[in-house]
Amino acid sequence: MLSLYNIYTIARFEIKTLSRSWFLRIFAALSIFIIFMMNLAIFTNAFGSFTPRVMYGLTSSIININFIYFNLAQAIITVFLASDFLKRDKKLDTTEAIYIRSMNNTDYIAGKALGIFTIFMILNLLFW
Repeated sequence: MLSLYNIYTIARFEIKTLSRSWFLRIFAALSIFIIFMMNLAIFTNAFGSFTPRVMYGLTSSIININFIYFNLAQAIITVFLASDFLKRDKKLDTTEAIYIRSMNNTDYIAGKALGIFTIFMILNLLFW
């Protein structure tokens, strides 16, 4: 049976672990900076007349284009976080299998997924 307290606890610690990850911080800041510079270059005349003629009528699509590129960056972040997640779990000591845990695998996976989902929702809210 799923325990909401166990899921919440695992999600909370996953959020703490991911928020301390330098990879997530650097890559999120870098993707936000790249998207900001792309908007500055394409949708304004800050760098001269760099804007293609086709883009003048597409100013209403700025938000959609931003979220498409940001979701692409989040997909790349997710791939690296998943590989890091597997790498961290392989580094665990074998004596942990002996210890008794008060959670099952479903609670563990649901908590990890909820933690990652929460981090990405926070990033989306910051970007929006």
